[in-house]
Amino acid sequence: MNTYPNVHDLNIHDMDSGYILLTVPSANRAAAKFLLALEEHGIPAAVLTDNRLERDRWERQGLPTLWCPDAESDNSELPSFPVRAVYVFEDTLRHTCSYLQFAAERVGAPIYVIAQNAVSIKLYKRWGASYVLCTHSDDVDFLIP
Repeated sequence: MNTYPNVHDLNIHDMDSGYILLTVPSANRAAAKFLLALEEHGIPAAVLTDNRLERDRWERQGLPTLWCPDAESDNSELPSFPVRAVYVFEDTLRHTCSYLQFAAERVGAPIYVIAQNAVSIKLYKRWGASYVLCTHSDDVDFLIP
């Protein structure tokens, strides 16, 4: 049973109680483990996605989602909840940059990119990443705020 808090129970002025917004690419074990660790620590999380099936799956599990259709669309949403940090787990270059652009334009919180390839670090910084961590480990629990 998931114990995610209700979005409306958080005080928007208390950033320590804000949500962690993250991407969870299906092939990225580190992202899935990080999401579980957030839950274990009682830290509220929401998923940033551009896939309707993925969005439905996360919402059925009780996780709030934020819709990010693509970089050129104005149909994406603004967060209806406070966000204290964004964690973008590297996926395809197109997806990662799209999520970065979305977060940089619509979320006023630090953006962390967890990448497996150091080649893209400068690109991710140009697209709005506050921090880029390059690792091949599935264990990134040390990033938990």
